[in-house]
Amino acid sequence: MAQYPIPQFIEQEGKIIFFLTFRQFFMLVGGGALCALYFVLLPFYFFVMGSMITLAITAIIAFIKIDGFPVITTILNFAGFSVASKSYMWQKKEASYPFKIQKKPELGELQNTPTTAPVKMQTSKLNDIKKLIETKK
Repeated sequence: MAQYPIPQFIEQEGKIIFFLTFRQFFMLVGGGALCALYFVLLPFYFFVMGSMITLAITAIIAFIKIDGFPVITTILNFAGFSVASKSYMWQKKEASYPFKIQKKPELGELQNTPTTAPVKMQTSKLNDIKKLIETKK
């Protein structure tokens, strides 16, 4: 039975020319072709300005990564998030019955009301379970 080698680093793109990957190389070739088109179609001043901007954007897209993702992926994700509809799950639902409108007592009315006995709070059942475990009953 013959054994075949298993590729190890499949997440990493292979280098084709020096330190450039296939994708980076062809992005730079595309940017260079666009600059050559500028040279043919535009006056020299516009060619220089357009080429500088085009090459800067091309280099940023080809080489810079944000959190391990290429810049173009980040830009596309941002655009998709900005345009897509968003659903908010925790919206307040309207009640099916009308609420009773309660009159707020005024400050003078609050001072004249008789004091009530303090309310006794219930103890937590967790404390009871903790006590049972500690005493081992």
